[in-house]
Amino acid sequence: MALGLTAVVIAAVLGGTQLDRTVSFSVPLAVIAFVLSGALVPALSGLKIATPSWAAPAVLVIAAVIGIGLVGQGDGESGDLSLPEQVGSGIVGDGLQFLVTDGSEITFTVGEKLSRLPLPSDAVVRTEALSGQLNLDEGPSQVSVDLSTLSSDQDFRDRYIQTRMFQNSPVAVFTVDVLGVLPPEFFSGETFTRQVSGSLNVNGGDFPLTFDLEVRNDGDVLNILARTVFTWDQFGIRVPNISNIVSVEDEVSVQLLLVAVPS
Repeated sequence: MALGLTAVVIAAVLGGTQLDRTVSFSVPLAVIAFVLSGALVPALSGLKIATPSWAAPAVLVIAAVIGIGLVGQGDGESGDLSLPEQVGSGIVGDGLQFLVTDGSEITFTVGEKLSRLPLPSDAVVRTEALSGQLNLDEGPSQVSVDLSTLSSDQDFRDRYIQTRMFQNSPVAVFTVDVLGVLPPEFFSGETFTRQVSGSLNVNGGDFPLTFDLEVRNDGDVLNILARTVFTWDQFGIRVPNISNIVSVEDEVSVQLLLVAVPS
């Protein structure tokens, strides 16, 4: 039976790219499979039922299949974003108005515990359906996100978001009245950091929100990486826990990559 446990652990480690990120999940499940087989076979023997010679391997295989089938559930891609490599001309023009374009993306990451899994994991939902205009000349800037397009690695999660959370207000809009004076790094194409505060309109309400920014002007392209953390009650949203199925943490991490071109 020890050999069976070793085989399951090796299969978990060498199981291919789908399991590469879940070794920490797989090994405990392998132990569960081992314990399950060790418990069930003696129990069956105690009932004085004729137990075939293949019972122990069969129980182990069944437990392993169940365990491997659960591995990776709720273990989607990371929600971490980063500034892209510099691809612009490097020649910064005089324009201070930019339009959000393709390549922009937003991710929301929250700790999640599925009742069918032994350990919690991070749930990541994301979308590239962003639009907006950035005004760097003392005018207001707006970025819109189509929440109905948010997707993850779980269909039931996506359906819940689309039908329960934002059904009547599928677009969120973040507005900043003034981005502030631009530092010299903006005009030299170097990355600089700053913090901006604005108002997020979601589900019919307006709520204050602050982002930490990394900004780089590549000349042809303006790249902005924004990060923040919020709690559900900040926006009057009930924590989306589904009894006996899934529970999520109260804190949500947001990463927003804006790719904008001169307008």
